[in-house]
Amino acid sequence: MNITWKELTLLQVGGAICLPVVMLGQILASRMGLQSALLAIGIGNMFLLVAGCFTALFAVRTQKSSVEQAFDVFGSLGPSILGALFLLAMIGWFAIQLNIMGGAVFSLLGTAPFPPYVLHLGLGFLVT
Repeated sequence: MNITWKELTLLQVGGAICLPVVMLGQILASRMGLQSALLAIGIGNMFLLVAGCFTALFAVRTQKSSVEQAFDVFGSLGPSILGALFLLAMIGWFAIQLNIMGGAVFSLLGTAPFPPYVLHLGLGFLVT
């Protein structure tokens, strides 16, 4: 299956318009104002889009997956390094999500008969 750079670019654009950006925009807009939030998100997404386009073009030209590219760059440890970086990114991302969800639940309940980490673990289990 040959994937073109246009398809990978469209995937990156779709990722740039996903839920995390909407949530971040709401937080920034409430603290910085709408124009500042739009500017900050726009600049951040443009950076990610350019980086994603370069990565997509490289992948299309070399016809190599991310793991194969990591192997070429870092040698035999490349796939492990890439996996560890993805793991850290996912742990961080889900920690942020669980904190937001837990905060929403606690704000609805007022107080809860259990500590926040119990709720976070429960929500993490449900999400997983």
